[in-house]
Amino acid sequence: MRYFLFTILIFFLPSTAWGVKRLAVLEFRGVNADEQLLGLLSDDVREGVLSVTKGQEVDSDELLVMTRENMMDMLTQMGKDASCIEGECEVELARNIGADYVISGDLAQFDELYILSIKLHETNRGTLLAREKVESSNIKDLMDGSTIAGAELSRVGFNLTGTSQQNFKTGVISKQSGHWSVEESSEHIVNFATSPSGASVYLNNQFVCSQTPCQQYVPHGTHSVRFEKQRYEKKTITLKTPDQTNIQESLSPLFGTLDFQTAPKGLSVFSGANEWGKTPFSKELDPGLYTIEIKDPCFESITYRAHVKSGNTETIDLYVPKKKAGLKIFAFEQSSATSGTVFIDGQPVGDIGQALEIPLCSKKAMIQTKSGRTWTTELKLQEKEITTVKIDLDEAAQAAGSDSTDPYDHILITGGMFVMGCIEGDHQCYNEPNRVVEIGYDFYISKAEITQAFWKETMMYNPSKNKSCGKACPVEMVSWYDALSFANVLSRKKGLEQCYEIKGFDVVFKGLECNGYRLPTEAEWEYAARGGQGYRFSGSNSSNDVSWNFGNSKNESHPVCLKDPNGYDLCDMSGNVREWVWDWGGSVSDSNISNPLGPPTGFAKVTKGGCWYTNSGQVRVSAREISPPVTRDPCIGVRLVRTAGKSSSTPIPVLPEDSTNIPVPRVPKKHPQPKSKPVPRPKPAKKKTP
Repeated sequence: MRYFLFTILIFFLPSTAWGVKRLAVLEFRGVNADEQLLGLLSDDVREGVLSVTKGQEVDSDELLVMTRENMMDMLTQMGKDASCIEGECEVELARNIGADYVISGDLAQFDELYILSIKLHETNRGTLLAREKVESSNIKDLMDGSTIAGAELSRVGFNLTGTSQQNFKTGVISKQSGHWSVEESSEHIVNFATSPSGASVYLNNQFVCSQTPCQQYVPHGTHSVRFEKQRYEKKTITLKTPDQTNIQESLSPLFGTLDFQTAPKGLSVFSGANEWGKTPFSKELDPGLYTIEIKDPCFESITYRAHVKSGNTETIDLYVPKKKAGLKIFAFEQSSATSGTVFIDGQPVGDIGQALEIPLCSKKAMIQTKSGRTWTTELKLQEKEITTVKIDLDEAAQAAGSDSTDPYDHILITGGMFVMGCIEGDHQCYNEPNRVVEIGYDFYISKAEITQAFWKETMMYNPSKNKSCGKACPVEMVSWYDALSFANVLSRKKGLEQCYEIKGFDVVFKGLECNGYRLPTEAEWEYAARGGQGYRFSGSNSSNDVSWNFGNSKNESHPVCLKDPNGYDLCDMSGNVREWVWDWGGSVSDSNISNPLGPPTGFAKVTKGGCWYTNSGQVRVSAREISPPVTRDPCIGVRLVRTAGKSSSTPIPVLPEDSTNIPVPRVPKKHPQPKSKPVPRPKPAKKKTP
């Protein structure tokens, strides 16, 4: 039963016998009752109480009004909510607000007949002192009766007539021949509860309550009480009142429970043609024998027989192996068979030409030859059959229109506006304020991190520590200055403008209008990494789907593009190796900006994307770390960009997930960036991570 608790009035009433008494009138309640009517009836009772207090010199300051918020605060302090039961809640509430007595009421409606039951409790002992029932099909008569009942209850409760000085009697108020009298009560309030709740209650074979917990007036004496709940045994007890007032009974189930657990999770459980659910889950079943089957297209089917007993819970915990298929990949270079490694969904599984047993539902195979060439294909396998694939790498490269030994592909990114920085729900946020940023031009960015093979082809050496990973793995152990030199060399080879003037540790950047290769700004990098999507990581909300990180890398870097790309088809923007950007580290402005280049000076440069030894919090698209620009680390690599021209379309906001309420004002475009001043030579410093 729901309580409508909006207002409590406390009346301080003088009495020659007991001094000042405090009476609280609670807001009345009723199942599906009109709240306005309940409020009117409550006020009518208060009017009746006030009518008795006239001439009693009640100070207006001694009339306390409590709002619903006050009431809910008290309920919270008491550890209860608005559904606490009468006989306990009203009395306890009255104690908490310092009342000696409390009036409460319930309104019920049967067809057109209204029945209002009003009770008076003494709060110290919790005793029911008096009760009045008003019945009418006319609301005006009901309201008039409420006023009379309020007056009579206050007279009885406080002995304001002065006709009696004896202690209160527990009783009911009845109207006889136009006057009111108090009779001894032969009933008592009994609280019924069961475990589990929701049982029906029958008193002497008469239905009295639809579901426990509930409360009823029970005549004094010995009674039979029966509890009934679907799928539980009926339970009958003997009740003696007024000795017993709180009944708590446990019911025995007529069913058993099967608790399904599988490794891996998410497998379907069937009984015949009926699917019961996906693991893990629990199911209540009638007693008996059941034949259960675990089925999934990618996993072996398992049949299990379970004997369900009433009241018992049986846990079914099964390891379900993956279905297998065979695969052979043969690769040829210059018409000769070549050797190398086969990767299945990013994991090395064997050698080129070897018969491999792999999971049936594997998605992607990649080979990496000893010469550093790579080739990738989607898989469609047949269970318990060997699929043979033969690939001529030279023909594949010619068909693709590019040299497969050069993995440096360009992706065109259209400029636009986006919300940069940490979004709600991200972890390990540091110096990543939300701000609206505009990229006012289009630019190209490399699809993958620069590989060891491409770096060596360009620079004639391979600085990487993890050379055993292979030529298709990202280059690492390159400083920020090394990355600038690489960009200049590549620009010169491609006949483009060199974007940096480097003299020792002094660097002059020719600006965003330079058409050669360069490091991305932090804003360019994050804009591209988000891929036009709202994910926390580059291409997914699952870090393992799109990144090599501490949890899955086995403490080493991996060949590029084995993980899923993002919405712009960029690989490894999260994880594998961190990537140098142009910006100095330092505090970040939370104001809206256009084409930012970061602080003008600093002691450390920003790296983005996290790497194979960082946790998932550091491979978020907004995460930023800093390292001195002279740092060479097996976790730091490089990816290049090149300005394509002014944005070809009106910038479209690209908002992170759950950030749709962030305003995205239009940021005016600026003129091309002026050339930077020479960067001061930094002092040597240790690697620092915010």
